[in-house]
Amino acid sequence: MQYRLLALDIDGTLLNSKRELTPKVRDAIQRAVDAGVTVLLATGRMYRAMYKINEDLGLSAPCMVYGGAQIVKDSKPIYECPIDSATAKEFLDWAHEIGMHTQVYLFDDFVYEKENQYSKEYGETFGFPGVEFPNLRQMHTILTPKILCIGEPEQVNEWEKMANERFGDRLRLSRSKPKFLEVNNPAASKGVALDQLAKSLGLTAENCIAMGDATLDLPMIEYAGLGVAMENADDYTKSKADYICPSCDDDGVAYVIDKFILNGK
Repeated sequence: MQYRLLALDIDGTLLNSKRELTPKVRDAIQRAVDAGVTVLLATGRMYRAMYKINEDLGLSAPCMVYGGAQIVKDSKPIYECPIDSATAKEFLDWAHEIGMHTQVYLFDDFVYEKENQYSKEYGETFGFPGVEFPNLRQMHTILTPKILCIGEPEQVNEWEKMANERFGDRLRLSRSKPKFLEVNNPAASKGVALDQLAKSLGLTAENCIAMGDATLDLPMIEYAGLGVAMENADDYTKSKADYICPSCDDDGVAYVIDKFILNGK
């Protein structure tokens, strides 16, 4: 079997547009695991917002969170690549100046200066509230694996261009959703994390399939021997993939498992 590791993004990939894990996808993942394939989740989410999915699927492999800036096994981080504190503080000051909502991740909480519609929506989506901390930018040290910027898609498009001009050589900027701009240490990515996990299992990139739907997923899609973009992915991500599978609403993960891992068995 060529492919022995399957890395799955969660939102827009593993879950459908209703944030559901369908029976067909669940069954395919179980058959892949039974066949000896390591299946791991690779998400921009914080661990607190994804571990129930991992447990529900019965997966035992480490998972990557915060866009690859942290790898977690048995609820404990085994690898971390946070943003440089001085750069994080500079970015937050700049974001405040232009009126961009930002939140950082501290001790598996999401923290922001002032609650607003975006922080409320984010908390409602994942089922727990964030932490309002008005003095966030005055903290002496801000050691976070990720900064998330949230706004309307057209706003975020403009912010991304501006941020790349100012921070492009010091931060990794990518999109996970039209309203989300993800900010990481440039040394952190889903591709770097996947490489580490593959090597820990004695595998190479050629043994890996990586599936995703956004530019946050691109590093692992480009790293893997078979990089798969969902039909619902953005055009740029699809242009860089080796293969485009059915959408998350058409059980694309199950399709890829059956076609490339189980060969129709």
